[in-house]
Amino acid sequence: MLNLFRIDSTSIVLDEATSVKFARLHFISLIPVVAGGDPNMSLYYVLLNLWVRIFGESETAVRSLSAIFGALAVCAIYVLGARSYGRITGIVSGLMLGFNTFMMQYAQLARSYALLVVLVTLSSYLFVIEVEQPSKRTRIAYVLASAASVYVHYFAAYVVIAQFATALMLRRCVPRRREWITTGTVILLLCAPEAFFAYRGGAQRISLDRAVLAE
Repeated sequence: MLNLFRIDSTSIVLDEATSVKFARLHFISLIPVVAGGDPNMSLYYVLLNLWVRIFGESETAVRSLSAIFGALAVCAIYVLGARSYGRITGIVSGLMLGFNTFMMQYAQLARSYALLVVLVTLSSYLFVIEVEQPSKRTRIAYVLASAASVYVHYFAAYVVIAQFATALMLRRCVPRRREWITTGTVILLLCAPEAFFAYRGGAQRISLDRAVLAE
């Protein structure tokens, strides 16, 4: 798997050091961090905290979680492409993402970006299914994936907003507009704690992550 190629060739960088610092905390000590100290990427910090307890704190160990998410992102973009435009499109999409330099970089970085790609792609896949073949099971899965993506990174909210704007404009969704509004309300309620934590943490963290993504 390309994501694992020379994954330990460089030392832990500054942003990764933050992830490792939180991963070393006792789980109870992590709660104040995700509840306002550094709430962005909170779900990733929790997962990494559990991960290092099993696999250790080496460069390979802390980065391998992102490598797995990178591989899952390729699978997710395949099923989204195949569902939307056919199997060939899914394969091409998967190959393009799998060999994308930025994606490979994020898949070897102990940060939440690879997981973010997985969840927003999964959210988009479920969104397409819900538009074409609505069902309670798909709707629940869509709500959970969308809310989880916001807990991984605040910028996921932009994707969810775009999805709802699309749904409210599609003719086939007009008869179910109230249903979509209810779905959006549930997502908002699930994300309300993270919004509160973000407010407590202030705008500095958002600005920092924007600078990191721009590099």
